[in-house]
Amino acid sequence: MSNRLEEILRGFSSFLTRNWEAVRASASGSSVVDAEEVLTDWAQANWELLVETYCRELAGGDEVFLEPYGEGADCNSPSSRVWLPNATPTHRVVCRPMHGEALHDMIAASALEEGNVVFDQFARRTEQGWYEAGPPFDCVMGYLGEREVLLSIDEISFTLEPVERQG
Repeated sequence: MSNRLEEILRGFSSFLTRNWEAVRASASGSSVVDAEEVLTDWAQANWELLVETYCRELAGGDEVFLEPYGEGADCNSPSSRVWLPNATPTHRVVCRPMHGEALHDMIAASALEEGNVVFDQFARRTEQGWYEAGPPFDCVMGYLGEREVLLSIDEISFTLEPVERQG
């Protein structure tokens, strides 16, 4: 499963890189919609189509729903999903070191202690050392507990794991 998941997620990063500016330009040309909302809805819709669909195949079930991509979509309030807005996440993407070494947080410029980094979205590192959504989408913004971390896509591998149910 790991190799296929890697291919799917790295392909999604490439898809975002190739299409982001065209979608931004199209959305920015409207006085009726907010360009940032269009981009987050577009990213979530494509996350569901291009990543989640294949994760169902990898996890061996039709009832596989991923946690939202980044902020998720705003088009189906109160859900963060575009399709099947009532579905609740069953799985998440987790980032681990590619070569068994410690992960390096680019925000704090330090190695991370043990633990899984939960994937949130692809991003790029800004000149100020933070992150933002935008090409080349060569980083992953994720969470280690409550802490936001930024990882180089070249240093991580991806795994799919079930979400622990609350209650």
